[in-house]
This record gives sequence, C-alpha cells and structure tokens, in this order.
Amino acid sequence: LHTRARYLLFIPWLAQIAASKKDQLGWFEWLEREMIARFLEDGTVPDDDRISGLIGNRAGPQVKQLPSTAYWTALDAWGVLSLPGSVAETLDRMRMRPGRSNSDDADELAERHVSIWDPGVGDVPEGFPSDTIDGGFRLKPHEASWLRERWLRTAGGSMLAHLVTEGQHLSDAWAPWVEPACRSADASILAVMDEAERFSLALGGARSLYQLRLAEEYVAHGFDRVDVDFDEVRAELDAWADEVSARAELFDGWEPAEFWACVLSENTRIDPLSRRFFDVWF
Repeated sequence: LHTRARYLLFIPWLAQIAASKKDQLGWFEWLEREMIARFLEDGTVPDDDRISGLIGNRAGPQVKQLPSTAYWTALDAWGVLSLPGSVAETLDRMRMRPGRSNSDDADELAERHVSIWDPGVGDVPEGFPSDTIDGGFRLKPHEASWLRERWLRTAGGSMLAHLVTEGQHLSDAWAPWVEPACRSADASILAVMDEAERFSLALGGARSLYQLRLAEEYVAHGFDRVDVDFDEVRAELDAWADEVSARAELFDGWEPAEFWACVLSENTRIDPLSRRFFDVWF
C-alpha cells in the first residue's frame, strides 16, 4: 500500500495550503489531483522519481483513491500527524479563527502547523504542487534522516525499524521473506514474517482455485466475450501446489490459532467470516 515515503511530506504540505482556504476539504482534494497531474506532466524529473509508485499513474487525476486515503493512517502511526484526527478534523484545527488581524495571520498559521504536524514536515516548497513537484519522490537527505528518526521512535521492534537501522540496499525481491536484508532481523520479527509467508502461500491457492471455478462457470453458461485459457489457469494452480509441497516444512507443527493470536494482537477487528474461511481453507 505504501510505496513512496515522500507522500508523508506531500500530504501535510497540501493540508497547509488548503488550511487557509474557505472550502478546505474541496481545496485539499483539488490539490491532490493537481499534484497527480503535475507528476504526470513534469518531464524534467526522471521516471523513477516521478511515475514509479505514483497513485494515479494510470487513471490520472480522476483516480478514485487519493494519496491521503492511503497514507493518513501512516501519518498518525508514525507521529507525522501530532494530533490524531481525520482529514476534516485536522483541516478544521488548522483553520484561521475570526478576530485575528492580517498581520497576525502568518504567525498564527505557523503556530498551528507546528502543533498539528511534526516540525520535521517543514514549510511548503515554493510553487508546490502547481508549479513544481520539488524533485518528485526522491527524499532529500534531511528528509530521509527525519523520517528514519520517526520510524525508529514510533515503530521500534518492527521490520521497518530493522531495515532503516541496518541501512542496506534492498533487492527487487517480491516479498520480505525472500529479501536477504529482512532475514537478519531479530527472531521475534522473523516469527511474524514467517506467519505472513504462511498466510500468503496458503491463500494463493484459494485465489487460483476461485479463478479456475469462475472460468468454468463462465464457459458453462455460454459466455464468450472473454477468451478463457484453461491451460494457463490450471497451470497456475499446479504451480501453487508445487510451491506448497516445496515449502511444506513451513507448516510443520503450525496451528492457525497461533497465527490468529499474532494477528489479533495488532487488529481485533478481523471479520469472523474471514477467519473461518481461512481456517477451513487451510
């Protein structure tokens, strides 16, 4: 879900701009879409720092899920947002109050921003986002140092904290359990990662089987608008079965109850039907 860390700065900057407007929420959404448009158009920034990981890189400014939706919880969890609250609540707290003279506006806004956002967020770059995207997604050294400090302070004992402490360059591994830098973490972190691998591997088969059954029903009911390659769908399911066999030791002595104890210690709102589906499928 979170692929580009500089969104943790972009969103507070956009909130600072929108806070001084009458229609704060409307302006905030417009600014997010404006930022997406500028990212897509600014050819002066390399694609790796502009397109890769951009929310809206295909749908453009009309994308349904905006960056603030994806990153707001992270802003709270990592202490970038000093006062927890929704987007609307945060913008309201930043609102200029009546009865202030124009000469006091700048000072009041600065005070509000510092109290609501971590000081490391800093001021909005001049011209952002309509005139410049300020180098795109590439973090500046002082931004990276600040974000590393945020993670170490708020996510200690996690894989994220381990990775920023070690400072190793990551490979292009598709999952953390095949990433060498992750394998040097503490045993308690590796135990959680093993649970994640089991869950991913187990549910991969359910997904492939669903696709096969859906294809079979599609053809059986006479639909033909979409070409169905049964060999490809069945090959995917067979490949999953081979992978499960090759990784069988991962499940030796494993009980779903231990998995759920791990998950529910972090999130108690898991749907009981989702839990039952996984238990029956496993």
